Amino acid sequence: MKLVLSLFLALSVCTSLAGAAIIDGTIGGGEYAYPPVLDIPGETTHDWYNTGLDIEAVYVDQDLANAYLGLSVVAPPFDFNGSPQSFLDMTAVYASFYTDSNAADSLWDLAIVMTDDGAGGMEIVSVGLTIAGVPTVLLPSDYSIAVGDAMEISISNSVLPNDLGNYLRLQLDDVGGWQDDQVAGGVIPEPASLALLGLGGVAMLRRRRRARR
Repeated sequence: MKLVLSLFLALSVCTSLAGAAIIDGTIGGGEYAYPPVLDIPGETTHDWYNTGLDIEAVYVDQDLANAYLGLSVVAPPFDFNGSPQSFLDMTAVYASFYTDSNAADSLWDLAIVMTDDGAGGMEIVSVGLTIAGVPTVLLPSDYSIAVGDAMEISISNSVLPNDLGNYLRLQLDDVGGWQDDQVAGGVIPEPASLALLGLGGVAMLRRRRRARR
């Protein structure tokens, strides 16, 4: 009975680690469970340096309903209509997820193109999802996007592969310009790591109970 209870608590802790993301265009402290992938600062020769197209960090999370992707920039707000060099006045985000850094083929890819709606707001031009190289139809009900100081998107788990991957390559592109910002790194801990975190939470609960005695 104690073993079953411990395993249940471990799974509960693992589940509670994710799912705090709120799609509102801002990224608050502790909103995303997994550690962010940080971009390398000091790209001073690029036209998007220190702008709303200069990647600061990428955040990933998942709960039982959705997967979440957050993208913060060095100089908010997030620029959704490209740089002055973009003759199309559009911004694109391309994200590819892999099993690890050595994988040649991605598990799934996400492509988002956005622009100005003419009234100062953001307009979605297209959202594309590819799983194992095969394009997948996305309905408006399958995702939610918000842009503010950052860009955030949630995607329903029902359209994603069971294995989201542990390594990300992301490109932020001012469509029509010749430069873009890129970042890559590990984003999702291995299941074994999450289990260890959960068991660590169980150990903490046990220590607290003993201390009360």
